[in-house]
Amino acid sequence: VEYSMLEIVRESLLPLLPGQFEILPAFFGRFVILITFNGPVTTRDHYRQVCRQIEKRLEEPLSNYLKLQLAIAASPPFSELHKLKAVYQKTARQMIYRFYYERPRIIHAEDCFPLQPLSREDAVWLNGLAAQTASDPNPKTLQRFLNKAKTFFLQMKQQPGDVTDWLTELKTIFVNDSHLPPWPDFREAGS
Repeated sequence: VEYSMLEIVRESLLPLLPGQFEILPAFFGRFVILITFNGPVTTRDHYRQVCRQIEKRLEEPLSNYLKLQLAIAASPPFSELHKLKAVYQKTARQMIYRFYYERPRIIHAEDCFPLQPLSREDAVWLNGLAAQTASDPNPKTLQRFLNKAKTFFLQMKQQPGDVTDWLTELKTIFVNDSHLPPWPDFREAGS
């Protein structure tokens, strides 16, 4: 599977970037594409356009042939090879931001925002909303609660681990609601 994935990537990018890229497997399911530009990348728009073209070329074949969902974290252009390790590590950490996107998209370093811990006050407020909702098991009430919680998290941008922990702990509030499906393992949630 790994070989097939890398071969699809290579074949898909060859017409777009002939002789201008190297593919380096990082670990199972993750790889690095190093692109060398002939001359400097003149504008941020040019760099982003190349990233979009790469996404467009890779998304469909990876999905169709291997049933894989593509997620891309892009580093800013750099010219000193000794920075490669640090750039890779920083770019790999950007993948955490995927949690806040319903559909995978390119995550650029300059678009990353500071993630906040879920404060005790916010958790208490959210738990209060959950308790009110649990006391009225009406599906519309539950949907309103879910919409409020989702809006809150999308606006506040808490650490994804804090969000999934809170969602996991909600089970104790809704444990007696027989109308709900089996409680999912939120810690495995990708978004």
